Amino acid sequence: EEEAREALNDATDGATDADVLAVLLTVFKADREYSIHGEDTWDRPLEYCKRMCSLCDRNFLSGGGQPRPDDFPTRVVASVYAECGRSYALAPGQTSAALDLLQKALNVFTLIPEPNMEEVLEISACRASLARVLRRVGQLKKAQDQFLQAMQLLAEVPDSFE
Repeated sequence: EEEAREALNDATDGATDADVLAVLLTVFKADREYSIHGEDTWDRPLEYCKRMCSLCDRNFLSGGGQPRPDDFPTRVVASVYAECGRSYALAPGQTSAALDLLQKALNVFTLIPEPNMEEVLEISACRASLARVLRRVGQLKKAQDQFLQAMQLLAEVPDSFE
């Protein structure tokens, strides 16, 4: 995070937390691909997740539960939590963190009053990921409920939506 912030400061008049998050997210996705394909450990992608989630925690509803003008958008925060939750779900021995982050993502997604179709797809994917993790830990009824909700959301998406 510090390296990204320093590079951004050198290139511009100043780096905002949003700028740093964008850089971290880009690097995280590349590192995660290496981990998914077994070309590297999960250490770096999970460290990026910790830093991105920390930035989101610090920049979301930072006005004592109320949004402030510089806060990250709800969709961005929910998407970061969901991406990190899915990454923790793929990493060995990280089931608990995956459950926490995927549930946190769903909680944030509920703050979107009228999700657009892209957001509906993200929510559905998050529910399906949570269901897979719940199934892995033996919570079959909860997993089934999450899968059902994911499928119900997908049923609302028109066939013409790309």
